[in-house]
Amino acid sequence: SVIAPLMQELGLIREPSKGCWDRPTQNPEIYGFEIDLVGTDGEGLVIIPKTKKADLILALTAIRDAQGSPASARFVARVAGKVISASMAFSPARAWSAEFFWGIDAKNREPWAWDRKDVRISKGMATDAAFLLGALDSHNGKSIWPGVASVLLRWDAHPRGWEGAIW
Repeated sequence: SVIAPLMQELGLIREPSKGCWDRPTQNPEIYGFEIDLVGTDGEGLVIIPKTKKADLILALTAIRDAQGSPASARFVARVAGKVISASMAFSPARAWSAEFFWGIDAKNREPWAWDRKDVRISKGMATDAAFLLGALDSHNGKSIWPGVASVLLRWDAHPRGWEGAIW
């Protein structure tokens, strides 16, 4: 590799376990997400990796299957945290996890009460977990680059001069 000797010559320290030192890549892993720099349409995607996705499936399945059962606020918060942590690559994550946060009611919870099984897994929590499970495959992957606004501009000569319009 050319990179290691060059960095050493420049006095820079590199962490061998981080980065792609041996080969260039179009699919690096950054902050626990797979980054597909090419993407399906060339726009680039942030994707939930398989291991993180498997953890998310287990957590959401536990909420979905526990409808009506008591759970600790810590358990529900852990699931909500997993969902929110995937939001960079999973669009529905923020909107469809609100019911979990409502059930936890963190602002009114005493610090010692997080392990008490006093949160009932509501029908809404179970339904939202089921929706997120169903949407995980179809919505895994969010565009890296912001959308480009395209404007159609037309112009032509007119008896009174030049005229243009934007659509």
